[in-house]
Amino acid sequence: MSTQRINSVIIVIVLLFFWPTYLAAHAKLVSSIPAADQVVETEPKSIFLTFNKPVESTFSSIRIFDAHDEAIKLNKPAHKGSDDKTLEVTLPELSSGKYKVSWRIVAGDGHKMKNEFFFSIK
Repeated sequence: MSTQRINSVIIVIVLLFFWPTYLAAHAKLVSSIPAADQVVETEPKSIFLTFNKPVESTFSSIRIFDAHDEAIKLNKPAHKGSDDKTLEVTLPELSSGKYKVSWRIVAGDGHKMKNEFFFSIK
């Protein structure tokens, strides 16, 4: 077997062994309140984001935008009690309409993630 072929086989084996572990190591959003695309009857008092792994509240942010893409002033998110997988941010009074929630987190492993979703108030 040639050296190039042996090197290729070794690389494939290493990738097969380590790649799934690398992917499983990062935090993922598992739920939110309100949920993505949810239409709520009454205005929510807070936004909750729950991840499958611990997140750093100090380096994370949750922002909300109204239907005109205007940012609504919010405080920094904090952990919900002692739950280091859930971030909470208190909302001001909101009127009926569509809102965009944009979040950025730093997971306990240092990995940065960001995403957004929408919800509406009837």
